[in-house]
Amino acid sequence: MKKFGVLLLLIVPLLVFSYSVRIGDSIGVWVFGYEEYSASNLVVGPSGEITLPPIGRIEVEGKTIDEIEDILSEKMSEFVKNTRITAGVTNYAPFKVNVLGNVPRNGMLDIKKEQIKLSELISMVGGINNPEKTDQAIIRDFNGNEKIVDISWLLKGERGEDPFIEENSMVIFPVNYDKKVNLFSEFGTQSIDYYDGLTLKTVLSNINIPIDNVDDNLVLIRDSNYLNYSIDKIIKEKDVDLKSGDTIILKRIEKYAYALLKEKTIKVTFEKDEAMNVKNLIAKVQMNPQYIEKVTKDNKDLNLETEIKTGDFINIIPVENQIYLSGSFVNTGKIAFDVNTEITIPKILSVAKGFTPEYSGKLIEITKMGKTKVYDINPMNISEYTDIKVNSESTLIAESEERLAYIMGEISTLETYTLNDTLYDLLFKYDLSESYEIKYKTETTEGTLKGSDIEKQKAVELSGKVMISINKTKTDSVIYYKSGDSGAITKKEVTLMDIFQATGGFAPSSQGTIKVFKNNQLISEYTEDDVKNNPLTKVEKGSYVVVQPNLDYSYIVLMGSVQPKNIRSDIPVSLVEILAGSGFNWDYQESVWIYTANDEKVEVEIQDIEQIRNTMVAPGSIVYVPTIQDQLIYVLGNVSRPGPVAYTKEITLLDAVLKSGNATKAGDLKNVYLFKDGVENPPVSLDISGIIKANPIQSPMNPKLKPGDIIYIPQNGLASITEIMSTVSTFMGFINSSVDTYQNINSLF
Repeated sequence: MKKFGVLLLLIVPLLVFSYSVRIGDSIGVWVFGYEEYSASNLVVGPSGEITLPPIGRIEVEGKTIDEIEDILSEKMSEFVKNTRITAGVTNYAPFKVNVLGNVPRNGMLDIKKEQIKLSELISMVGGINNPEKTDQAIIRDFNGNEKIVDISWLLKGERGEDPFIEENSMVIFPVNYDKKVNLFSEFGTQSIDYYDGLTLKTVLSNINIPIDNVDDNLVLIRDSNYLNYSIDKIIKEKDVDLKSGDTIILKRIEKYAYALLKEKTIKVTFEKDEAMNVKNLIAKVQMNPQYIEKVTKDNKDLNLETEIKTGDFINIIPVENQIYLSGSFVNTGKIAFDVNTEITIPKILSVAKGFTPEYSGKLIEITKMGKTKVYDINPMNISEYTDIKVNSESTLIAESEERLAYIMGEISTLETYTLNDTLYDLLFKYDLSESYEIKYKTETTEGTLKGSDIEKQKAVELSGKVMISINKTKTDSVIYYKSGDSGAITKKEVTLMDIFQATGGFAPSSQGTIKVFKNNQLISEYTEDDVKNNPLTKVEKGSYVVVQPNLDYSYIVLMGSVQPKNIRSDIPVSLVEILAGSGFNWDYQESVWIYTANDEKVEVEIQDIEQIRNTMVAPGSIVYVPTIQDQLIYVLGNVSRPGPVAYTKEITLLDAVLKSGNATKAGDLKNVYLFKDGVENPPVSLDISGIIKANPIQSPMNPKLKPGDIIYIPQNGLASITEIMSTVSTFMGFINSSVDTYQNINSLF
């Protein structure tokens, strides 16, 4: 029961108060995932409405935040799906409370929060001047209802009655005096000695308060009764006798209105004798009438001479100097400028944060009247376009162009580039050396360069769809084998000593041979004496080196296009046993070379079954499996690494797509095209969207492939078959023209 009571105490304050939005409040609305529909400072206008694109006007006055969120979610669902909307009050419209009496700060207060308690109000005005002389507060609401609250508990640090103060209330902290007349005002508090014959006129004549700033309505509190008098009549016509214990309340003159501007609400005050009209209001907010479209109150138009009243909300609508950005700008949507600012291209791009990489170089302006202008804008020379003036209320479209670069070969990826980019800008991050050949084709040019031709790369400007083939024309390394271990040495020059150190020499023996092979030929052979006498003898790059120690037992070395290994044996071993488990390609390998211990070279035809079975390899021999020409499948279009994929037995369409790094986000998996009989014939259209995340098992939508098959994944399914065939033909023409480049790495060894 006790726990329930504590819980109830925690919940009750939440139930008692639920804030309702007022005119002049600023509302923030956040539509998650749609920044263009979010706003942080929507002022509630005199009509009680806010305006939020794309919904329009919404009435929010008197509604709670929860109610507003429900309304916004319902209306926004017509424009966006599955999003979350949060609303909140970002700035509360001030409400007024008049404070008078035994406190440091007297007068009208603007309370800039949703509610305030009596204790908070006392703190705001600086506490009680003489706590021993004031033990109560008199609260009078805007309807004239009066309540007396004991505040002595505040001085004792205890709990007591602490009501919320309503808008437009008057709170008085009286002083407990005998033979005194108390004067409370926003200009200060005074205690006047009472004597017989003391009148209001006498008090007003002797106090140090500027009467011009005092409201004509004077309140006299006598025996808990409120008596109202006109100061002007007291001075000019009829005076009023005072009594001991009377309290006089003077209020500062209240002449103000609220100016509702585009981004904020301003409270504007007027002097006592100053005309309250639209003209003076505009002057006080420092706006030029020629830049104001209209002034309204309660949705009714006002002119400059229209009189306004204290507390009015006046909506000042400026002339809009704005444009709308669309297309390949970094920031799109509405952007506004000062009303007297000329809208130029540099100013627009400063706000828009420039162009995205897809920008084509053209800007299209559609004016408010529907006229169209086209500008050629180079983003590298923006300062040259200050003379181009864009009309207010125009829509400016940065035209987009697909800028894709398909990079294939040693580096396989799909890149994007920007306007004015060169071949060097695209490839410099790969740090290509002279060992690489770059074959390129742009919309306007094609050619072949070395990786080290930096200046020539800078001269190639990218345009349209770019295709690039990067291939290594020579190797920078020497590959070595010893006792089943292998490695590579990449140095400017490789010597016998480098090989000796990398392999640990002839250990566990002190003698042995070093055999160097290149292009399937034994090109040189060295002994321990050569290493000792000529350690700096150069070893050709691109070669295989086999280090064979002279041991009491013998090895058979397997190397080449397989998993290398050493087989320890003192007797001959069958070739079938040596090749088993080495990753040997039985389907496509044509021959194997055997180098005997006597330096004889024997070629074994793989397709000759009888020869393979009967071939025995003697200890000390080297079995070399030459590299075969790759059989390729081509995966093109919107994949991460477009280009050729090595054919393997049982490979399916989905296998090939995954080997290419999978489709990009832009790839349309519902319309994948498979060319089975060359690009001259129409392809088969397949939908793999439902199986891309599943196991790549064979199915009608995931068929087995053959060497030479071509897969094309488009960006969207709207392209025609003719367009697809033309694009693939262009790709294959580029690839076939450099087929030697794709294979040349295989001939290095």
